[in-house]
Amino acid sequence: MAKDKDAIPFRAPEEINQVIHKLGKKYGCPVIGLKSIYEKHSEHGIIGNELITEHLHPNIDGYFILMHAFFEKSILAIDIDSNFNQDVISQQDFKNSYPYTSLDSIVGLMSVMGLKNGFPFKLKPQKDAVLNSYRFQDYIDTLAYRAYSEPSFTIEEAHKKAAEHYKKTKMYLKAAKEYTAVTYINPLNTLAYASAFDMYYKAKEIKMAGQTLLRSLRYQPTYLAMYNLAKINFDKKAYNVAEGYFKSALEKFPKKSNNPDILYYLSVCYHKTGQSQLAADLEKKLKSSFPGFNPTKMSSVIKPVVLSNMQALRYFNQAKEAIKTNSLTMP
Repeated sequence: MAKDKDAIPFRAPEEINQVIHKLGKKYGCPVIGLKSIYEKHSEHGIIGNELITEHLHPNIDGYFILMHAFFEKSILAIDIDSNFNQDVISQQDFKNSYPYTSLDSIVGLMSVMGLKNGFPFKLKPQKDAVLNSYRFQDYIDTLAYRAYSEPSFTIEEAHKKAAEHYKKTKMYLKAAKEYTAVTYINPLNTLAYASAFDMYYKAKEIKMAGQTLLRSLRYQPTYLAMYNLAKINFDKKAYNVAEGYFKSALEKFPKKSNNPDILYYLSVCYHKTGQSQLAADLEKKLKSSFPGFNPTKMSSVIKPVVLSNMQALRYFNQAKEAIKTNSLTMP
């Protein structure tokens, strides 16, 4: 074993594993035989790059197998309530739902290449080893290298750039996953949630679109999230759920009561759930307040608004002046 040959011992020797297995067997404690499990998932039974990042740490697949092994041995081996949900997410579903994209994978690969360019792998590190060794193929590779090599270019910024690239090329699902990665890096970035929702919706991944909005509400209630969750449920004919979100949107954002779209949808929800009087009252308000309103011309969902640099600067200057005069209002 490599750890037994370390010039400066810093890892537990193999004898420790043998002691752990003996004690587990003696006292009836579950012990994970991870080495044999990894060997079963490795070509020719030799643990290598398919499960290990460099020489020591598991990669995503390796960690999933590790997690699954602990779950089976330590959780399912215990005599627990029969109502306990013992379903295990498949490795592929786990990877699809994880906020990790090819960009992260490439940055990780470059980091490992940089690591292996130094001691103890090489006594004389090569200059620009990653730049000279990595085979760049596309824009994502370039973003990954910038995130790896430029301290001022963060992985969050790289994901945003990747999302914009995929959006321009109409690769909406990939764009959605890049924006989703941003939300996990910065959970308070409401625009990233809105953008991820928009891309999932365009990719017709309605379930993922809804889940994105639900997660955003943990951190910041926004009208866009509440309205669109209501509309998704409305389209599924889940009128009780839709009604709840429409009403929550109006309670949190009372100025939106002047929006005929939400009043119309809410009136339909009232009709569908047997609340005839409430429906009639809303219809009366719609006719009197919005005589030219036409339901057939409504948009399906609300899309995020991205300000141009000039618009953002204008709002910033307005806000700065308003703060000085203590008259700050939202546009």
